Amino acid sequence: MCTNRCRFCIGRIGAAKKKVPHVMTAKEVHKIIQDILLYNKKCEVAGEANGIQLVRFSGHDGEPLMSPATLAGMEEATRSGLKASLVTNGILLTDKARAVVVRGKY
Repeated sequence: MCTNRCRFCIGRIGAAKKKVPHVMTAKEVHKIIQDILLYNKKCEVAGEANGIQLVRFSGHDGEPLMSPATLAGMEEATRSGLKASLVTNGILLTDKARAVVVRGKY
């Protein structure tokens, strides 16, 4: 699902095949963020400096802002101490979305 048909976008391939993209739910995004936090905790306990600091939200088959889970996930990620970034065409970038992106620190 997207607001555009950009020539350079990989999402055009799925649209051309009339494939219905999987849009992650807020529950799925929450689970991924919780898994990242658990992984980071294990790294910390093991004395490893590695871990995941950045979560990038993008749309493989479309515009990520068409899903309410995107902003909710970005907000959860930043509240949890992670950085968050967004790959968007900008058409749906509302004032609320801009504020969330700015808090993403990346």
